[in-house]
Amino acid sequence: MMLEDLIQQLTRVIEKLIKGEELTEDERLFAVALFEAVINHMKDYDNCVNKLSEITKKANECENMFKEVDQKFKELKDYVDQSENKIREKLRELDNLIKILQANPRLLPKN
Repeated sequence: MMLEDLIQQLTRVIEKLIKGEELTEDERLFAVALFEAVINHMKDYDNCVNKLSEITKKANECENMFKEVDQKFKELKDYVDQSENKIREKLRELDNLIKILQANPRLLPKN
């Protein structure tokens, strides 16, 4: 049986089903096979939709986690920048104290 013949028979079966006409035994078999194929396809489609929904949910969770990590990274970067500035300021103060002590050795302890 060629594909074109199969398509024509399926078309006739569908037309008879739509019109409500009685089907022969072979046509009933075609109708059952068609319904099974459609049902299986719908189940596969539903499974795909469910999996896609799960993947979308996980992607959203990942995006939210990424945003949280990005925010924490920015906070840590700000903290590091502030700490770096404080350290630079302390180093400047120490450098100034060393210069003062070098310029005035009598300020050093005698030990």
